[in-house]
Amino acid sequence: MIAAVLLTFGRLADMIGRKPIFLTGLAVFIAGSALCGMAPSLLILIMARIFQGIGGAMIFAVNIAMITSAFPSNERGLALGLNAVVVSLGVSAGQLLGD
Repeated sequence: MIAAVLLTFGRLADMIGRKPIFLTGLAVFIAGSALCGMAPSLLILIMARIFQGIGGAMIFAVNIAMITSAFPSNERGLALGLNAVVVSLGVSAGQLLGD
């Protein structure tokens, strides 16, 4: 789901602004995570994961652009590198902690 709508939300962020897309994505992702945790059946879990993926796409669509605009050019490499480390740790640790 993230890959399917990532470019759409990136374009939408260019039109209406990064902050509203990021904050909406954060709220959607958190709500989707809560729905995943409360899912009584596999079908509801799959639907909640799709909802969560939409929120994740909204966050990822503006993530790099927000970092690039927030840091001066001499600190950008470090900021982008730390972002990559945190995302990678989240992706790998999420599977271990979620099971």
